[in-house]
Amino acid sequence: MKKNIFLILKILTVCIVLILIVISIVIYFEKQNRVIKPKNQKQNNGYMKQVSQEELRANYKSGVLLAINNFKGNYEETRNKLSNIIVPSDSEFMNLHINLITAFDSIIYRNDKQTAKQRLEEISSKNDWLTNPLSKIIQSIQ
Repeated sequence: MKKNIFLILKILTVCIVLILIVISIVIYFEKQNRVIKPKNQKQNNGYMKQVSQEELRANYKSGVLLAINNFKGNYEETRNKLSNIIVPSDSEFMNLHINLITAFDSIIYRNDKQTAKQRLEEISSKNDWLTNPLSKIIQSIQ
């Protein structure tokens, strides 16, 4: 009888230790997942710092240029890269972004290359910083 009690106590002890290990692992991974900080914000002593509109605009422009300059004939890939960029809240950039995305959507989903080409040419003429990068994409549309 005493052997059975000791055996049960050993099994209980092992189970409790395993439960504590599992709980510790779960808590560890929960804490690891909470430390995610957005790319457009910098952490300062545990507090999230507001990013200025100027920084957002600069980040947006560099992100768009990177996506467009890396165009290798795959409209969907470029569209996806553009859709992942954080857009500043002013109407100029929001309209630009919507027009860029819908231009690529015209090619990808509606096979309407003429509309896409017109839209990209219009974007290029209104935004000097996009004229050269968009020319490669505009030329690829036939």
